[in-house]
Amino acid sequence: MAEAGEFQNENFNIPNFSNIVGKLKFFNGKNNFKSFLNQFNTRAKLEGWREEIKVNILKCLCIDSAQTYLNSHPEIEEFDFDELVEFLAKRYEIKVSKQEAYGRFSNIRQGHSNIRDYADKIDEISESVMHVLTEFEDVDNRDQFLISIFINGLNLEIKKLIGIQEFATYNNCLQTALKAEKLLPARNPIFNVNDEKERVNNRHNYRNSPNPYNNNSIICFNCNRQGHIKRNCPQINRRHTLLQNPPKNY
Repeated sequence: MAEAGEFQNENFNIPNFSNIVGKLKFFNGKNNFKSFLNQFNTRAKLEGWREEIKVNILKCLCIDSAQTYLNSHPEIEEFDFDELVEFLAKRYEIKVSKQEAYGRFSNIRQGHSNIRDYADKIDEISESVMHVLTEFEDVDNRDQFLISIFINGLNLEIKKLIGIQEFATYNNCLQTALKAEKLLPARNPIFNVNDEKERVNNRHNYRNSPNPYNNNSIICFNCNRQGHIKRNCPQINRRHTLLQNPPKNY
């Protein structure tokens, strides 16, 4: 199968790829097909690609297992763009039930993420399962649903700053949360519970280890001998004893 650059010739008359929406992504059969297709269609609309151009570019962007799948079905050579998309969707679209779709939304929380990353997680879920929730095909209904999901998963500190108010669109809600986030003091580094447990265990093991300083690998900074540290050095203890009880002169 040809590479993307090979379609830039007089037969297909494909314009050079611009940087309008960034570099085109490949579809390897493992990444989300619906998300990939949304990006592809956005680029195709901006570039004004004709149907035959879209078919060849879409084939070109299929790599790895997706490319193998296409190569094993020669009948696709007669497909138009919509037929090719339907053919790939039947093989690679993730099938989820409405219950599973709602479950993915209900479990999402901001946690340690910033507002932008949190919104990206909601967008990712929307791209993968929103087509299942046909009751939200209307834009207004979908926005209100996403607003409720977004606010429900927000951290309490952001919720307090936003307060109780109605938002006309999901984007308005997101922009309000971004402004509220800027009012918060700088966050402390995320506390890692597992790291702290490891430190506690290490201290516990150290305290309970027999004779922690009785180790031939330890070098005394006072006498340079092995087996003890400076504060336990017998030479220091000997000097201290002599200072406290100097020898008598006869």
